[in-house]
Amino acid sequence: MISEKRLARIAWRRSRAYQSLAATFSPPGQHSASRHSREYTRLFVAPRPLVYPYESMHRGACQRVMADSTLDVVRRYREAGFLIPPTWPELPDHITLELFFMSALAKNEAERQQTGAHERAHALAHLQRRFMEDHLLHWVSEFCEDVLSASPNASFRKAADDLRQLLPRDHDWLVALTAKET
Repeated sequence: MISEKRLARIAWRRSRAYQSLAATFSPPGQHSASRHSREYTRLFVAPRPLVYPYESMHRGACQRVMADSTLDVVRRYREAGFLIPPTWPELPDHITLELFFMSALAKNEAERQQTGAHERAHALAHLQRRFMEDHLLHWVSEFCEDVLSASPNASFRKAADDLRQLLPRDHDWLVALTAKET
């Protein structure tokens, strides 16, 4: 049996990992001219993206934005109380937002563990597992492979490789953590 304190530390680490990866894949500021910004634009924006950062473009036969998977992502955000910032410039199934969502859920899980709300922490772990199984595991591996193939940029390549390795490990952790419920 793992102590609540250790569970909280693990959840905090997981939250930071997702947050860091999300930051790398975030759209640059409006007037940014950094190397990172130029590579983001080259990969994900103009004139035609080399890599689509949207779940809906990696799932299903029709590969279109705002597909059923996007609507389900929005529903999951809403059910978890996750608010999309009003200044968010992209679609809701953008890789960055999905990773920030996982980060927020893990952070909330850690906070619940620390305050003794263990049932709520377990429910949050289960939400993460379901979101991963219903969404992230269906497209992020392909997304990461596409980034690795298309980008010579070290930070994007490292983030893609880290994310590709994180998801299966984190899924295994969430399965073990929530196993008594399923």
